[in-house]
Amino acid sequence: MKLKHFFIATMMVFGASLAYSQQIDDRLLKSYPEAELKALYEADREKYDLLVYALENGLQIVNVGKGKAPNLAGTITLPEGKYTFADLGLRIAEMEQYYSVEGTDSVLMVKSYSLLNRLKNNK
Repeated sequence: MKLKHFFIATMMVFGASLAYSQQIDDRLLKSYPEAELKALYEADREKYDLLVYALENGLQIVNVGKGKAPNLAGTITLPEGKYTFADLGLRIAEMEQYYSVEGTDSVLMVKSYSLLNRLKNNK
């Protein structure tokens, strides 16, 4: 009888962890700890959904002249091909973030939660 209860409890834990793994987008794990994503998913689903939306829409390259860049958070080297903010180890914040793109006059803008929310709602 105890073995049956143990088996049922084990299956419930496995089922709960499987449900979370299907809900959390693995691409976000490059920038956010799993526990933080799970907590965000439960507490503020809209904000979590914005992070997922930001994976495809969170970055923008802006060409600016020398000395005309906004306040820069630093310099970043961009990889070849397609990449997301999470691939670059960046996080979405309350304000836009700007990075000088190494070897260019371009600036990488990481969009803010509020900008992403406006863009998502205007689709």
